[in-house]
Amino acid sequence: MLSRRTLLALTALAALGAAASWPHRREVLEALAPPESDYVEDQRLADGYGRASADLSAAWSVPLEPGYGGADVFDRKAFVLDREIGVGDTLRVIDVLDGTVLWTFSYAEPGRLQSAGSRTAPAVNERFAFLCSGFGTVHCVERASRSARWKRHLVDDLGGSMPDFGYSADPLLHGGLVILPALGEEVGLVALDQVTGDVRWRTPALGTSQSQPVLMPLLGEELLLFLSCDAQGAGENSPAPVLVSALDPSTGELRWQHETMLTNVPVPPPVAVDGSRFVITGGYAGGTTLLRVARTGADAFGITEEFHLEKGSQLHPPVVVGEHIYLLANENTNISRLRRGQGGLRCFNLEGEEQWSTGRDPYFARGHMIQVGPYLLIQDGMSGILRLCVASPESYQQVVTANVFKSPPKERKRMWGKIAGWNGTLVLRGDRELVGVFLGGTPPGARRPTPPPGGSPPAGPR
Repeated sequence: MLSRRTLLALTALAALGAAASWPHRREVLEALAPPESDYVEDQRLADGYGRASADLSAAWSVPLEPGYGGADVFDRKAFVLDREIGVGDTLRVIDVLDGTVLWTFSYAEPGRLQSAGSRTAPAVNERFAFLCSGFGTVHCVERASRSARWKRHLVDDLGGSMPDFGYSADPLLHGGLVILPALGEEVGLVALDQVTGDVRWRTPALGTSQSQPVLMPLLGEELLLFLSCDAQGAGENSPAPVLVSALDPSTGELRWQHETMLTNVPVPPPVAVDGSRFVITGGYAGGTTLLRVARTGADAFGITEEFHLEKGSQLHPPVVVGEHIYLLANENTNISRLRRGQGGLRCFNLEGEEQWSTGRDPYFARGHMIQVGPYLLIQDGMSGILRLCVASPESYQQVVTANVFKSPPKERKRMWGKIAGWNGTLVLRGDRELVGVFLGGTPPGARRPTPPPGGSPPAGPR
């Protein structure tokens, strides 16, 4: 999930040009089948973000092994966990302005996961970078010394049990804690001391999950929400019971739980709608549900399911903008070409009524989507094509596209990593590379040359 500081930085940038006039253009090559139906040669905008030009082409690229783990960006540095299959993992720390690899930290991690490759993004603060491998090895890496301060294992040390596809949740930082799903017979979530690695709290068993614990303000208090199920399904497309657990993030104390029908493989985390409502979604025909929590006593809560939709997202959460939910309804049930019309980007109001959908054109596959001010920024999960569109309940309004990873037409990859960003810079994970994109066309803080009188502004990096 995109961190709070990333959202603030990108939203602040977008606010600079909220009133700018964006040229709405779409160039379609009819010979290409979706989702590669809108490769565009011109990737620059004449007006954007209040600057002279906006360029969505890649400014730098760093090669990686195949994988799915995105980056965390902190203090002008991108932290990404790379994996050499069967050998081990490497933390790569990269300058987001020029793509320079500043330093690395490696450790042995033999073995092979189902759908081999990295899974998680690091979690970073001023002192440490916290890593969790797909096998459950947790490291606290001290940034100053570039060495491990402590190491724990979710299975061997904490009684966990590795999910079928490996551990997929990023470490979550709260106060002086790092929170992770261990998911064993006698343990659910665990909170470790950031400095020592000691266990500060652990919950009873919650079942299994591929989902991310998230912090969410509900009814005036900050809660830790987590989705889990009794037993992970074997990929069958049918709804299944899911347990929504709400805990005190400082103590692990259970505040309330609610069981609902959703999916047999919980992956996307819950998303806040407002101070009393949140939305959950899942693949494998799980669908999407809007829930409302209400206080019914001093320490009693009631959960109401306000609507349930048949469409759901398999890997990434929806985005809520105002009174509307934007959902990439792409999953196993509609991945085939004949069924892609059932997927795509879909807009619903808070009564569950669909406003519009893109269906198969563009389909977007299992890509990641974030909000950037009044816009949605989406990385296609097959081609990596980056699309910027208006977050409008009226219709799908595409602003610009960019073939960031220079994917050939009809090439199929798994570009499922999460988008990260810092101060106007996007960091995107491809199949075998990490790239940086400067939303304003030049590195943040760089001085843009003054255009000649009556002339056009200079182009951003190509």
